Amino acid sequence: SQLEGFFLAMSLYPDVQAEAQRELDRVIGKYRLPDISDRSDLPYMNALCKDVLRWHNATPTG
Repeated sequence: SQLEGFFLAMSLYPDVQAEAQRELDRVIGKYRLPDISDRSDLPYMNALCKDVLRWHNATPTG
């Protein structure tokens, strides 16, 4: 699943996880959850989500 792919990527690339956490802390803070209105302020997280989907496809291709 994509969630497994995400956890695998975060365990293989802790520097990416740290950068994503820094962006979330900077934009969201530590006391609320992100929502859809935050998406435009989270370019690193958007790219990370797209990379996980690219890296671990939801459906077979080819």
